[in-house]
Amino acid sequence: MPNLLPSSLKILDFTRLLPGPKLTSLLSSLGATVTKIESPIRPDTTQSQHPGLYYQLNHDKELRIVDYNTDEGREEILELARESDVIVEGFRPGKRVRTPRRRVALFAVKAVEHMQHRFRRRGDDLGTRTSSALRASTSQSREP
Repeated sequence: MPNLLPSSLKILDFTRLLPGPKLTSLLSSLGATVTKIESPIRPDTTQSQHPGLYYQLNHDKELRIVDYNTDEGREEILELARESDVIVEGFRPGKRVRTPRRRVALFAVKAVEHMQHRFRRRGDDLGTRTSSALRASTSQSREP
């Protein structure tokens, strides 16, 4: 695949569930430089469940294991964020990413219910697909 994005485009990847790593893998294959940040406490879910898929989605990214809960870890993340053009995160609803720069694109890849009374409920890929399938199978068709 040709490089459609400049390699100088730096992306900081905080995602753990399948849609986020897939997005940043695509951006990397298009030429961007992607740094994946993983917590030692909560690593990417595909790492333990599907090691081959984990490798496929992350082989062309720089991987950093950083403990968000330590001062050193937070400082390392802030330094990486200062150097990044794009931040992609998949934190649960209500968690915010504070960026040290004004000119950084922030993308949030979240699986949450879209109905207002359930908006803050966390979700994941399997839960989203199951919920969608259940709604589709129980809804009335509008066609005659």
